[in-house]
Amino acid sequence: MVLTLYVIGNGFYLHHGIESGYWRFGEYLKANDAATFEVVERYFELDGGFRSDFEARA
Repeated sequence: MVLTLYVIGNGFYLHHGIESGYWRFGEYLKANDAATFEVVERYFELDGGFRSDFEARA
């Protein structure tokens, strides 16, 4: 039996117009679980530009 695992990164989804970037996830988390978003924001000392800066470097 042959098993094949295909690993498709986030760039694949972004290329095809699926909003799966860090910024979009942050917006989703903030809207759906604000308490967790606040913990993450505090833990990583995030400011307003962190997610876009992080995505630009990734």
